[in-house]
Amino acid sequence: MKEKEKRIIEASIKLFAKKGFNATSVQEIVDECNISKGAFYLHFKSKDALLLSILNFYYEKLFSSVYALDEEVNDARSRYMNQLIYFYEFITEHRDFIIMQIREKSIPFNKEVETFVHKMQRETFYFHRKSLVSVYGEDVTPYISDLTKMIEGIHHSFLEIIIFNQYELTFKEVAQYIMDRVDVLVEDLLARKPRPLIPASFGEDIYGKERTTFLSKNEQVKQVLEEIKHLLDTSDHISDEHADSFHILQTELKKDKPTAAIVKGMVGNLTELKPLEEPLNLLTALLQQK
Repeated sequence: MKEKEKRIIEASIKLFAKKGFNATSVQEIVDECNISKGAFYLHFKSKDALLLSILNFYYEKLFSSVYALDEEVNDARSRYMNQLIYFYEFITEHRDFIIMQIREKSIPFNKEVETFVHKMQRETFYFHRKSLVSVYGEDVTPYISDLTKMIEGIHHSFLEIIIFNQYELTFKEVAQYIMDRVDVLVEDLLARKPRPLIPASFGEDIYGKERTTFLSKNEQVKQVLEEIKHLLDTSDHISDEHADSFHILQTELKKDKPTAAIVKGMVGNLTELKPLEEPLNLLTALLQQK
């Protein structure tokens, strides 16, 4: 994102939270940014387009920060709790803006917004699904879609309470409460083994295999590497050569200017493993992006 676009977005967020979307004019936005109207329309074709860019800006910032927490905590349960707490902190920080958009119903419904909503739902679903598998292990796989939709519902319900400030709740308390309830759900499912209501393939069935995301290219590369590492860690057919290849690949991609020949060679070594085919293809596609 260009610096001037970011400046317009950040100024607009403050104005929309204070005055509302409908009551804020483009002239007020450009005055706040100290730019001309021509400069505004050079970056955004309309105020509606600006609002959609703000929504994308919010969610990219949110998920980039949430996934960055992956690197700070090794314990999966503590990491998931920290990520839930960050969700609540982020929403609280931007509560005024969110409430104003809800009250005004200012978000238009068009193809671009439909794409945004689909992307938001997909990112949220896969975030919870990945976290649940990390916390509870592969045994929950048959029930992973059921669990993900249940925790989405619980999570959204508490978000609503937090947004409208209906009760005084500490974010750590909410995250701990959710995790304790999910513990009970998982224990019951694994003990009784009922037939899953939603197939484990729900995410792929609804959202498809194409990955649309709010994350930057670098964040997506990190996420794919984490997925590859998880697949390697949980496989029984990994040789020392495969482990070494992944370590070299991961180390090389952390450099500002990775050596293409080394990356290509390590990816080639790992393609021998069938379960890695999809994430390796995605990684290759990401690295080819400019």
